[in-house]
Parts: sequence; C-alpha cells; structure tokens
Amino acid sequence: MTASNRASKDIYDLDYLTEDCSLAQLMADLRYKQENFNEEEHRTIFDLDNEVSPVGNPLRLLHFEVKAAERKNRPNHSDHRILPLAGKKNWMSAQSSYRRKVRRLCNDLGVDFPGITPVA
Repeated sequence: MTASNRASKDIYDLDYLTEDCSLAQLMADLRYKQENFNEEEHRTIFDLDNEVSPVGNPLRLLHFEVKAAERKNRPNHSDHRILPLAGKKNWMSAQSSYRRKVRRLCNDLGVDFPGITPVA
C-alpha cells in the first residue's frame, strides 16, 4: 500500500524490507489481510484515506514514480534529497532495486511491465 499511495522516500523502506521478504509474499499477505479482515470492526486509522490497493493492480507499486503534481488526491512531502548512510544505497540505487523487484513480481503474475519513460 505504501508504494501505491505514499512518498518516494518510503521506497527506501520497501526496498530494505524486500531484501528478506519477497514482494510476492508481501502481496500475498496483503491479499489475505484484505480478504479476511475487511469488516467495519477491523478498520483502523489507516483506512480513513481510502487508499488504493496494489493487490488488483501490481503496477500501482510504481505509483511513487508519478510526479507529485500529477497526484492530486493527497498532499505530498516527498523529498529526494535524502542523505543515505555511508556505504548504503543512494536514492537511484534504491529506486532501481525496488523497480527490479516489482518487475520480477509482474513477470511472476503475468502482468506486462512498462518500459522506462524518458525524462521530460
């Protein structure tokens, strides 16, 4: 859900998490949660945003790449000027690593993965 609806800096977290737990497993866990805990009594503060789930459309996992100006549905405070720790991935490396993981997931699911869009 984070990649579908949040800021670019959250990709660092997702890339780190998916080093030990595959994106496919996280998606399976999310699907299970959404199918089994979808009653009113299960709602939390995080449900107030009515976020779009990537379970039905795994390409939503690339939504962080959409420019903030094009995402009118929510405020954005993403800042690519994140200072990585010495010897750790920079933004470009984390983004590339995460994108490869999404590509692998899409291949496994039989979903056509988009090519790289030229920078405007």
